[in-house]
Amino acid sequence: MEFQQNPQHIVFKTYNSNGQIDCCERKNLLDEVSGFTQRFYALGVTKGSRIAILADPSLRLSSVVMAILSLGAIVVPIPLSMRALLHKEDSVFINELINKNCSYVILSEDQEALKLERLLDEAFEPVQVYSLDGTSEEVLPLFPAEVEAGFYERMVFLNDADSAALVLWEDDQVLTHKMLIESQFLCKDRTFSHGDCVWVSPSVMRHLGLELFLGALVGKHTVCLSTDKDDYSHLKPSIVLMGNSEIQDLYRRVLAHQSDISKMLYRWAAAVALKSERNKLDGLDSKRLRFQNILLDAFFKRMRDQIFEGVQWVGEFADNGDDVVSWVRGIKMTTASISKFSP
Repeated sequence: MEFQQNPQHIVFKTYNSNGQIDCCERKNLLDEVSGFTQRFYALGVTKGSRIAILADPSLRLSSVVMAILSLGAIVVPIPLSMRALLHKEDSVFINELINKNCSYVILSEDQEALKLERLLDEAFEPVQVYSLDGTSEEVLPLFPAEVEAGFYERMVFLNDADSAALVLWEDDQVLTHKMLIESQFLCKDRTFSHGDCVWVSPSVMRHLGLELFLGALVGKHTVCLSTDKDDYSHLKPSIVLMGNSEIQDLYRRVLAHQSDISKMLYRWAAAVALKSERNKLDGLDSKRLRFQNILLDAFFKRMRDQIFEGVQWVGEFADNGDDVVSWVRGIKMTTASISKFSP
């Protein structure tokens, strides 16, 4: 993995509750990654070990993932949607987990770790369960260890390009380190370039957490971790990733701050965009329609500048199952569909 290249590269940005932007550079992550690598080594994790992860996206999780990969072990990301099956103690979840042949499972919360540990004990499966929370004395906590001098530098070479790095939950496909670096994450028709600042909405983070972290860690772009659906305007991203339900909510919030006349004009412009009437108008020629086109362009530009200032394109994720043409495309904002990671 290309984790140690360009230590000044900002991997993650967040907007904190004090109204300030926190930046996390690669060099800031290295100490914690080294600590987790030492911890996993002490726990017996070796090249080829499979470690399942059911955890919310966080900076700590990114360090855990990089530590696993550094040892040549294999990450088995469990979709967050499976959490509901765990809470229901559904046998489908346990059976699928057992079939992944994992030696370790990492979870975000102590209660989930306790529940999973009990279910695995009932199934007589010798799988070690760890919690990133670790506040309860009844669970095995996962925290960084004190690092021996030069330990990380010795271990990092275990993750050669052709060794397995990731096993996809849905189809058991095995991805190598080289495939992770070379594959296009999330979006097939657009790429994240060097210097891109990618803001990720709460919905997209919930659905695509691990993929986003891997893309930032092996790529050259910055991921803005959202703590609020409105904070992207403070982080000044060049790319915005949102669920289509959030995009519709964004339009309603924009309207809520407009005057009655502006609301009427915005709704008219958006309605024209959604119904694709603009294409019909382009084939006609009259003073009235030309004036309407000019007015439409002016309002589309105003909407783009107000809502997506500085944003180059918007990635849309079908978080509610709908695949509809959104008003964002209608106002001539460049968009791209994003989906679960596939090599």
